[in-house]
Amino acid sequence: MFRELLLQRTNVFGNEREDGLHPSQIARDPYCLRRHKLEIKYGPGVTNELQLLFNIGHMLHDFYRDRYFPEIYDKEKRICFYLPSSVDGEQIKVVGSIDGKIMVEETPCLVEIKSTGSEAWKMFRRPKATHINQMQLYMYAENLQYGYLIYINKDTGDIKEWIVDYDPDTVESLFNLIVEIDDAERKDELPLAHKKCTPSSVMRSQCPFSERCFPHTTEDE
Repeated sequence: MFRELLLQRTNVFGNEREDGLHPSQIARDPYCLRRHKLEIKYGPGVTNELQLLFNIGHMLHDFYRDRYFPEIYDKEKRICFYLPSSVDGEQIKVVGSIDGKIMVEETPCLVEIKSTGSEAWKMFRRPKATHINQMQLYMYAENLQYGYLIYINKDTGDIKEWIVDYDPDTVESLFNLIVEIDDAERKDELPLAHKKCTPSSVMRSQCPFSERCFPHTTEDE
């Protein structure tokens, strides 16, 4: 009984997002325009069980940030900026919220907190490109030069941290991707799948829409 109630309410509490493109969405590496288009048509493809894991991760972030790192400020601060669309006179809205900032030697820097389980932790040698991309957009929005990317082991409480410098080249490539995403949203046809999304790839196995895609839809090199 309680499991069913939990999963029912998870769907309600896990999908409160402002309209616009979100850095966590844009930052996927690699990014598949076809998946984005399918998400618009069918929803994000996230099961209640998976959304529950996301919510637990968010609560863990908040607990560590608020209980152990009171120095962090601007918690859950909303960020928003606009980019010119390929359509004259129209703009693309990018919106999200940061985990917070911290002052280091009188310099404000971003704090981004992520969590993972012990199995993934064992092979964790470097931060994920997806999370770095996400931070780049946050640092652009807040005019910050660097930030701390913090990973928490959900099973043990261990922490790993990396300093991430602002990279204008990465931001420029993400801006170009944002325009591509906006263009894809305006068209009726379904984009081709990403070239790395082969039948045996991890990318395909982790995509909630893999059964709707076929090998011949993959982009050519």
